[in-house]
Amino acid sequence: MPGPGISLPRAPRRFRVRPDRKCGLDRGTAPPGRPGGRDCPVQRPALSALPLRPRHHGHCGACGGPRWCGPTADACAGPGSPEDKAALRDGLSDPSGVNGLGLVWADKQHTLTAVCEGRPVASAGWLLRDMTFDGLPRRAAGLGGVLVHPAHRGRGIARTLISVTVEHARAAGAETMILLCRPDLIPLYTQLGWRCLSVPVTVQQPDGARTSPLTTMIYDLAGLPHPTIRVDLRGLPF
Repeated sequence: MPGPGISLPRAPRRFRVRPDRKCGLDRGTAPPGRPGGRDCPVQRPALSALPLRPRHHGHCGACGGPRWCGPTADACAGPGSPEDKAALRDGLSDPSGVNGLGLVWADKQHTLTAVCEGRPVASAGWLLRDMTFDGLPRRAAGLGGVLVHPAHRGRGIARTLISVTVEHARAAGAETMILLCRPDLIPLYTQLGWRCLSVPVTVQQPDGARTSPLTTMIYDLAGLPHPTIRVDLRGLPF
């Protein structure tokens, strides 16, 4: 679970950045009458303890906010920047440990980035897609690209970032959240309420469909039954 003092959002929302005096945290308030203000149906994340600054580089499916950059920050996040990704890798060629699988991965539609003292320290990406669970369509969000800078690990940042990402996906209409997980990370996600699937999961690759070699975990957002036969991601893995 997130550390003491961390309040998770009910849903994403854009906010104006105001620097915090404690370790350069970003907090914000949204003006009324604008996407993310009082007229917006979604709520601003209360990020009182985590140095989390969601960045937006596209259009938000939850509140319809436009592309923003500069002195504003947007909790309805878009694709992460190459500069942030390079900083988080810290020179590592395969920080996620998946290069050896030989898979082609989908680009994330959204990325949340945690920032401390003006520098990215962690990120998590997700996408929204219509998948099939036991042959039935389901609106699902795929989580991937969860990465914490080596110097900032062990502080609970990943746990909170994952939980915030789940709330963004819920606000965007996802019924289930799903991820392809390395075995060594299963305990972390289990503690956060995710559950392992024992059914085969089909992913698409340039040469056709194949079964995912990774453990699949899901997080239920709408009280739907877990699949018992097969899951088809209906696209590239994430």
